[in-house]
Amino acid sequence: MALTRVSRLKFGSFTARIFILSVLISVVPLLVMGLIYDNYTQQMLARINEERISQRLEIVSERISAFMADRFGELEMLSDYPPLKSRLSSDLILPEPDVVHALIEYQADQSHLYGILLLTNDGDMVASFAPTLSKRVIDWKGQQDQLPFRRLHRYRAHGLLGPTAVEGVDGPILFLYQRVYRDWERRRPIGLVALYLEVDALVSLIAGFDDGALVPLLRSPDGQYFNTGVKAPAPTAEVRASKGLADGWELVITADESVLMAPLIQLRKTLLMMLTGALVAILVVIGLFYRHSAGRIRKLTEGAEAIAQGDLDWRLEDHGNDELSRLSGTFNRMAEQLQGLIDSAVQTEKMASLGKLATTIAHEVRNPLASIKTGVQVVLENMKDRDQEQILGNVVAEIDRLNRVASELLDYARPVPTRSEKASVEYLVDRVRSLIERQAHKMNVQVDVSVDTELSIWVDPNQIQQVLMNLVLNSLNAMPEGGALALKARLVEHRVVIAVEDNGHGIPADKLERLIVPFPSARPDGTGIGLSVSNQLVERNQGRMEIHSVPEQGTTVSLSFPPI
Repeated sequence: MALTRVSRLKFGSFTARIFILSVLISVVPLLVMGLIYDNYTQQMLARINEERISQRLEIVSERISAFMADRFGELEMLSDYPPLKSRLSSDLILPEPDVVHALIEYQADQSHLYGILLLTNDGDMVASFAPTLSKRVIDWKGQQDQLPFRRLHRYRAHGLLGPTAVEGVDGPILFLYQRVYRDWERRRPIGLVALYLEVDALVSLIAGFDDGALVPLLRSPDGQYFNTGVKAPAPTAEVRASKGLADGWELVITADESVLMAPLIQLRKTLLMMLTGALVAILVVIGLFYRHSAGRIRKLTEGAEAIAQGDLDWRLEDHGNDELSRLSGTFNRMAEQLQGLIDSAVQTEKMASLGKLATTIAHEVRNPLASIKTGVQVVLENMKDRDQEQILGNVVAEIDRLNRVASELLDYARPVPTRSEKASVEYLVDRVRSLIERQAHKMNVQVDVSVDTELSIWVDPNQIQQVLMNLVLNSLNAMPEGGALALKARLVEHRVVIAVEDNGHGIPADKLERLIVPFPSARPDGTGIGLSVSNQLVERNQGRMEIHSVPEQGTTVSLSFPPI
């Protein structure tokens, strides 16, 4: 189904290119990873096999070496036995039973031995001893020509000879010999003592280590192979490792590659099946994804065209929580924000016009107000009637209020330039506290100051002090019956935050959002410009103003600035 759908794609379309690219991005890495994994597995298996061979070789070799060391130890003990030296240095034959004969028979009475030989330096036999219960007694006097000792180097101390075929014995024989010296300095040899044993005595040591894949063999100096007491055929499997034992004998490990690599072959079959299944699944999933998302992408395109034509009311349906759904939600928010930007631009234009108008009105009103106030104050000086005096006093207060409104209008429409310098936050806050402390005491408001020391900001101190004074006065007006006012300054997330907190009547949520817009005010007698001017001053000093308020619980205004 997915492949049929793909065949209908127009390869110039974005979705078709995404589909093809997705297939390539998914399939190619999968194939590469499969090849890398196969190569890694092959190397790992080869390394494991090499470790198995080395371990097998080491274990068997140590076993044979220990056996040989024991035999040479027996020969060493016999060669140092004084009566045996006397026997080799004399042509006399000691009578039976003899201590030497008894000792030699004891040494010869071992399951792995045929017997023990005493020989002259030239390799001629002096005496032979076989195990008491042995059924493999060899008459060496008639087969002295089978003894290999005549070929020995004159001064060779000990060694291993064989294999040697002997009449009357099924398998070949090995000879382990040791020189016997007259003196303890081992300078004057007087003969040889030798053990003769069946090759199967060594072969039995490698029994149990043949697992079909790794086969241990013994290789003689003349190239013969043994895995039983009888000569074995040359190995057909690859000789993977060998280790010398003594006098040309080697322990050989042969490896059957077909058996060793069987796990890799099975793994490759499994990997191929998994890759095939994964490729089919990828194609099906990507095809279904295209079929599901193509229509939604088309809707996005239609929505973009609609908004481009000015239809800002266009909205996309939300189908879930996937990427396209989040994109649809972002698209809808973009349309809303675009509408808000347009409204804001209109509002900005209105405010600009209003600012020009406010400047004109402020200039035109302030001068007449000053004249009116002066005239009223003159009349007040000669006024005798208290009722009329109170009325004229109210007129003066209203004139002052109108003058203040005109001044705020001028400040908003024509702000003073900022002159930044390094300012101590502790000084600014303490200065404001000292200015409002008396008024707060009269209003039964407790002022609490908590400022981290050594905090500094790069601002215009006069402007920030003006902002803080405005905020503190607003807080005092919000607590006509008394309360608590807190001035705090902290370093929060790499920003210096100055907060003005009160527990006054708070600000309703419907008015909170428009507090920094000119003219809306939370106070019945407010002009609605103070917070707008304060926000403007804070932004000019690279700061941000945030207002949080809960009705009947209080208000917190935070100013944040970058630290120095």
